[in-house]
Amino acid sequence: MRWVLLILIGGLVISGPLAFMNVKSVSYQNKAVCQQLKGFEEKLDKAQTGSLAYNPALGGYIQAFIKSYLTQSGNSEDFSKWQNSLKGYFANDFDVSKLSNMDNWKTQQLISADVVALYVQDDTKIAQIKVTYKVKTKETVEKPKHDKNDKKNQKNQKDQKKPEKPKVHETWVTKTEFYNVPYQAQDNKFTVVAMPFVSPERSSTGHISKSLIRNAKQQTNMDNSQVDSVMKFTTKFLNKYVSSSGKEMSFIMADPVGLNGAYRVKSIEDTHVSGSVSKPRISGTIMLEQLNTGVVHSEQFDLALKKQDNTYFVSKFNH
Repeated sequence: MRWVLLILIGGLVISGPLAFMNVKSVSYQNKAVCQQLKGFEEKLDKAQTGSLAYNPALGGYIQAFIKSYLTQSGNSEDFSKWQNSLKGYFANDFDVSKLSNMDNWKTQQLISADVVALYVQDDTKIAQIKVTYKVKTKETVEKPKHDKNDKKNQKNQKDQKKPEKPKVHETWVTKTEFYNVPYQAQDNKFTVVAMPFVSPERSSTGHISKSLIRNAKQQTNMDNSQVDSVMKFTTKFLNKYVSSSGKEMSFIMADPVGLNGAYRVKSIEDTHVSGSVSKPRISGTIMLEQLNTGVVHSEQFDLALKKQDNTYFVSKFNH
């Protein structure tokens, strides 16, 4: 009996440190995983510069900020109110008193604001907004003119007319500019981190990737007659596609779509056939002519087909 107790006590003594080591190991692994996930999140957040399509919340935030920033009453007593209204947008340590000078504070009204570009500069995300607004540059007051004889007549009348109010003439200048707003984003929350600045429109044109080429490196085990069969079907299909409605194409393709007779096929070029006899694939370039204008343009196409008796069914149609 004594030796059984000794074995149990020995087991407890040994298992205790082992359990502690196991817990410590799991804790370390969890910590490492959390750090790795945090790193991924930071990289993802850094990469997500966004767009109007990508995140409506950012578009709404930037537009609301620009509206507050450019809408100014021009009255000196409202200057501090305007500054305070912007504190909610800027970082906590930003000094809003440096945004403008009260002596040159003019009446401004925002007409439109559209986010047109998002980019990163020195690790800072920047939204560019095309802004149209108007500024009141001049205000004159025209006093009503009275004829001396009219004044004499008015004195003799019992019911005198109320004096005319002076006319105010305002001169407004409309401006369209591109404002850039540096910001940071996290968990769908945004903060303006620096003063907005004006610049020319930012170009979105660039050579950042190679052209999209589908199916070019794929091979086929079909013979020439089978390839010709695929080519003939493709020609018939594309002519049917441009001349028919989506409903009319439903018998020949999985996701029916058609151009409703708005175009005609001028040529089919650069074709490449791959795949098997039962599931061939063909890609190439189709040149289309718009019927009511004669305008010509080219598009890429990529068809995934499925053999059905003596013809084919289009299981996927990409451009």
